[in-house]
Amino acid sequence: MNQQSRIIGSLGSILFLGLVSFYWTFVLDDSFIIYRYAQHLAHGQGLAWNIGQDPVEGYTSFLWVLLNALGILLQIDPVIFSKIISVLAAIAIIWTLAWASQKALWGLAAILVGAIALSPPFAFLTMQGLETALTAFLVLSSAIVSRNLFEKPTPKAIGLWFALVLLGALSRPDTIAFNAGAGLGLLLTLFLNRDHPTLRAFLLIGLLFAGLGTLYLIWRIIYFGNFLPTTYYLKLNLGRSVLKREGIKYIWTFMKNILLPYLVLAGFLFRGPGDKKILFRIIPTGLGLIGFGLYLLTVYPLQGHLWRFIFPVFPVMLLALAEGWTHWKPEADWLKNNWLSILMVLLYGIWTLHLLPATNQETISRTQTDRVLAGKALAGLSGTMLVSEAGALPYYSEWNSADTFGLTSEEVARHGLTPKFLASLNPDLVMIFDPSGKFAPDSPLEAIITQFLIENDFVAVAAIHKSLGQYHYYFARKDSPLFPETVSRLTRIPGVEYGDLKNLLPIKQITIYPDR
Repeated sequence: MNQQSRIIGSLGSILFLGLVSFYWTFVLDDSFIIYRYAQHLAHGQGLAWNIGQDPVEGYTSFLWVLLNALGILLQIDPVIFSKIISVLAAIAIIWTLAWASQKALWGLAAILVGAIALSPPFAFLTMQGLETALTAFLVLSSAIVSRNLFEKPTPKAIGLWFALVLLGALSRPDTIAFNAGAGLGLLLTLFLNRDHPTLRAFLLIGLLFAGLGTLYLIWRIIYFGNFLPTTYYLKLNLGRSVLKREGIKYIWTFMKNILLPYLVLAGFLFRGPGDKKILFRIIPTGLGLIGFGLYLLTVYPLQGHLWRFIFPVFPVMLLALAEGWTHWKPEADWLKNNWLSILMVLLYGIWTLHLLPATNQETISRTQTDRVLAGKALAGLSGTMLVSEAGALPYYSEWNSADTFGLTSEEVARHGLTPKFLASLNPDLVMIFDPSGKFAPDSPLEAIITQFLIENDFVAVAAIHKSLGQYHYYFARKDSPLFPETVSRLTRIPGVEYGDLKNLLPIKQITIYPDR
């Protein structure tokens, strides 16, 4: 690594650490789903959402569960542990991009590194407690190794690539779409180069790792009874068509808000003749990105805010640009002027930071503080709850629970929330978030829940403010033995803001707890 890369890597790391400090206290509610599974696993209770019940794969990252279970065994708070691992992975991405662009002009290298180091969405996603940064680093590493296979196709390098592919799949199964395309690209380049010995080694080593992956898949099917995680059945089942309109919009907004200026710069620079061998170097990456994009078109990006499902491959896009700028001999003589380079870096830095207000707004709208406090208030009781968000409230209360979307329930994920399921759950408490500001059954799901509350004599106990005039509504079953203590705890939580249920709950058939 040359001096230019060390300087850019150091400055990028410092800027990124400063940026993530703004989001250090934020944790996404979904992260607590991972922490609950990790806690149960670390304590020898298996990968079950509710202790004593059948296992359910209500998470997307098996590797993230294992890592956080390790942190819990080391007696480290998973909120802190996951943030540390994510920051380390993000810093590794910054240094990797600085190294990959060391032969490019310094202005271009700074633009590439700044795309990650100054990205508010990436800083936010790194701090939210999920596996995004780690997955992005694993995908970037596999892309670099695939590039090295073009230059030094050794069995060791092939084995390393497949190992990274396997770790990526354990981190997020959707990385399989990227690595399947990249693997096809590697086979294609080896075939076109007539490198038959390496091609045979690639296939043999691939069979070995395919065997390992098959063993893991067999274990999953035996242990959970499903081919895919519950969350994927939910995302795939939302909407009838194979191609989801939401998926198309998801990719388009990412290109418009994140990727567009880098594509414009690449198109401007790569006009002249260059080293055609670069095409072979980027074929695996290009096919990988195409495969990943095709996958995204088929899913409903539930909880994919700020392009959480695309950012794992964004560093690879930047790597491809670094490869092009290094080996294509782009027409960038004007960038050899330091003042013009400084201007370009500033303009791209401003573009990257333009999403800061939207990211800060996301932090406010997705705060989980109210559910953390409510969960801690309910800890020590042993009840069952139905929740609209399956994260912090069940994690801190340690109650048995099911969520309305089916993130932690196979039955709900496959068939939706039904009166029959609600009757079998028989919850002591129901917590519902209504984004409209007032609790009103304006959707089929809310209508089912409202009817269940009325028929089973639930009492509206509290409306606890979340953010931006929105509330979480708590309903306790009057004939539950936990009713008096549940009401007492939920109505006396320090640090939360209560709403006036008489104004927020227009449904007259539901009784409101006195003075709420």
